Amino acid sequence: MFSTQLISALALSALACAASLDMVSVLEARASAPALPSGWKLTSACAEDDGAQRVFKSSGSLALQRNVLEETNTPKACLTLCGKNGYGYAALRYGTECWCGQSKPVIKSKPKSQCDRPCSGDDTQICGGHTRSAVYTNSALAGKKPTLISSSPKLSSGWSVAYKCINDPELGETLLKSTKVYEMQNNTPQACTALCAKNGYTIAGVEYSNECMCGKGFRTDAHPENLKKPTSECNMACTGGNGRLTCGAGHRVQLYKHASFKGKMVGMDA
Repeated sequence: MFSTQLISALALSALACAASLDMVSVLEARASAPALPSGWKLTSACAEDDGAQRVFKSSGSLALQRNVLEETNTPKACLTLCGKNGYGYAALRYGTECWCGQSKPVIKSKPKSQCDRPCSGDDTQICGGHTRSAVYTNSALAGKKPTLISSSPKLSSGWSVAYKCINDPELGETLLKSTKVYEMQNNTPQACTALCAKNGYTIAGVEYSNECMCGKGFRTDAHPENLKKPTSECNMACTGGNGRLTCGAGHRVQLYKHASFKGKMVGMDA
């Protein structure tokens, strides 16, 4: 008869073997090239994408669109989204980020091992890494530019433009009272102003494609009139509206005010 110790040892060995096989399966799945939508090809398996060395340059209206897909990001999902919105280049970063670009990517290749973040929509696939992106190109769409629907987008009832584009280095913390920032996959000026109004805010702003900022007036030490920037610097595409509207940019916000706002504003653009 087998001893209890021997049976336990065999059981542990079997479990370890199964776990090892599972890990091999996961690694093999990640190593295999994911199925891509028609027309898309991998340009770089891993490229530096941070600070001064960004894959895409933000130049021109609707130059970039930043999508944060917390639960659904995969190469297929990202490329489908970018193609639908008229972009011929795409970059996946941090596991959840899907960037769409209209300018030819600037590639500074890095070891493939540095792109190690599992995709939020399928952990057997890789979606870039920390400050690293996997970059894709659709030659049929490359070089084409999405068309801006309107430079004066619709707003929710009771809202109007406060400042068309101002500098915002701290996500509203140095500008607004009681700041709340929402990440929206359907962000537009209209959707953001509606959300802020629903939650009792009187100031709203769109920034960095998917961010909707709400506030209850301006801080007493804030001077937004001194932070105004050319409207051309608020050039990133909204995540809503089929990417045909602008929603600020990195550290650039488009601000709106509700009719119930009673504070004083200097140098408004409206």
